[in-house]
Amino acid sequence: MLQYRVIQNLKNLNRKEISEFQKWLKPGWTNSTKKLGELFEVLKAFYPNFSAKRLDKVYLYEKIYPGKKFHEKELLNLLSKLSTSIEEFLVHKYLRANSEERTDLLIQVKEHRKSSRDREIKLIEAKIKRLEAQAVKSTEDLDKLIKYYQFKVQIVNPKSGDVNKQRDFLKIQLYLDQYYALLKARNAMELLERESQLNEEHEHIPWYEQLPASCTEHPVILFYKQYEEYAAQMNLTKLNKLKDRFEEIQPNIPTRDQRIIYLLLVNAAARLKRRGLTAILKQTMELNQLAVQQGFILDNGVITPHSFANVINVACQQKQFSFAQAFLNDYNKYLPVSMQKDGMEWGQLIIDYKQGIKDAFWKAKKLEDHTRSYTIFSLRIRVLITQILFDAYVLDELEAYERFDKYIIAFNQKLLREKIYPQKQIESLKIFHDYCKKLASYYPDFRLTKAEAEALRQKVHLEKQIHAKQWILGKIDKMEKGDR
Repeated sequence: MLQYRVIQNLKNLNRKEISEFQKWLKPGWTNSTKKLGELFEVLKAFYPNFSAKRLDKVYLYEKIYPGKKFHEKELLNLLSKLSTSIEEFLVHKYLRANSEERTDLLIQVKEHRKSSRDREIKLIEAKIKRLEAQAVKSTEDLDKLIKYYQFKVQIVNPKSGDVNKQRDFLKIQLYLDQYYALLKARNAMELLERESQLNEEHEHIPWYEQLPASCTEHPVILFYKQYEEYAAQMNLTKLNKLKDRFEEIQPNIPTRDQRIIYLLLVNAAARLKRRGLTAILKQTMELNQLAVQQGFILDNGVITPHSFANVINVACQQKQFSFAQAFLNDYNKYLPVSMQKDGMEWGQLIIDYKQGIKDAFWKAKKLEDHTRSYTIFSLRIRVLITQILFDAYVLDELEAYERFDKYIIAFNQKLLREKIYPQKQIESLKIFHDYCKKLASYYPDFRLTKAEAEALRQKVHLEKQIHAKQWILGKIDKMEKGDR
């Protein structure tokens, strides 16, 4: 079977487009080579699979040049020209269906050729009017407004001192100010988030005090300002106010800002949860549901491993297992390809485990010998196996005692040899397993006195880097109550 680009291009055409392309290819201004049409007619007979054994270079050449000695280069040139013709046809078809982009291209061509007339000026003004009618403008919209006003100034070219020209220059400056104000606000949020993650604080003039007054009423900028004012002393009340404000403005703001604000809020909620405020999970769940429903959970068509794990974890903690399962099935394909298998195995195992499904124990056993290359989910799988084995050990289930000890020893030995995992992750895992071993040492009763439980809780709270802190604290609470 032929593997040339022209074959792939033909496969990508539907039957209607095949018919349209046939008309496009008739000799005329788009095609001055009669042989292109003949080559297309031969290939068309093999559409849509092009898998027939007889379809090879010699067969094509004999059909197009009957009686002529085979000349490969001549055929390859013809195949290349046909492929280019298909691509030109698709560009033409696309522009016909997208009048906005056709207008943009026409304006640029006219401006480049210095041949614009009244019709092009009207096109520019109509484009400006549509963009200015939008209540909330993204940086992309502002960039277009700046560009079209510049086109207008260059095309109209009125006499020096013309009032309309001065007004257009002022509009350019206004939209430039708004464009850079929005960029400044976004950069300030990224800086603030880095400071939050690193527990750092830097003295600087608030970014919103450096903006022109004409830019401060943008709803996104107003939100970022409120977030920064709350960030240093965030609490449940402040987070709820920010969440309500976000839900109010979300339908009308650019997708990029929807995603930035979503990440700011879920990260702030995670920090509150680490301080022991588990009630915040309800708000996080609602934010995740909104992000999935409106599509801004994805970033340029992919989902980050952190967001993927966060959605499933929170849904399981809130016992929203149907949502977690549907999300796993629908969104696993948006992970990087190298993580999809680990992501699916981790997601299914944690959903089963949190629901108390009995075969989670045996699924974990199958994954114990996980040897694939490092991904963020391979770490999570290992932590989850430890948790499942610990629970089985507490309940004195078959094989659990021996398997738990062997798994902890084997995994600690692996950590000593590990060259790929980030050092912070290795240290966090070591601390996690140390606490698991400590709790397991209370076998067979798995009981803690009040003093023992409080002492362990205090130690866990002081740990800055530890996996599954809330899980360990939950086990301490249960062992204090004697609850298996």
